[in-house]
Amino acid sequence: MNTESTTRYRFRSNVLVQTDLVPAIVLDLGTGHYFEANHSAHELVLAMQHTATLAELSDCLQKAYGIEASRAIADAEVVLADWNSRGWVEPVPSEP
Repeated sequence: MNTESTTRYRFRSNVLVQTDLVPAIVLDLGTGHYFEANHSAHELVLAMQHTATLAELSDCLQKAYGIEASRAIADAEVVLADWNSRGWVEPVPSEP
């Protein structure tokens, strides 16, 4: 998984995201399983509503929790890797 800070990510079309209530819910249409986000994942789901870069996701965590940049980047990388392994996110193709 490419976690360069300029790569944009989005939820795949096989995933429905509900953000009207807290916590956010992610429904995997392929498996029928759903995920109830914890507080930090809820913030990241909100940030990923359209597309987001790793830098934007880590900024979101820094603002929400007042943590250092290195910790925020590491946490965002872990979440992106987890969501990628579940088939929930994909990189957005770069425009030429």
